[in-house]
Amino acid sequence: MSVQTTIMRGTFNALAPDRQLDIIYYRAVLRLNDLQKRCFLAQNKVRVYEERY
Repeated sequence: MSVQTTIMRGTFNALAPDRQLDIIYYRAVLRLNDLQKRCFLAQNKVRVYEERY
């Protein structure tokens, strides 16, 4: 584990539990958005492939 990771974990653990949940929630929302975008792009590629063949 790197020094930076250790510092970040220590800082995160020092936060109040409700603040930790806020951070986790917002990160999950951002990740979900990214996954939905990737899924949309993959579905379009499949659609183009199916139309071509």
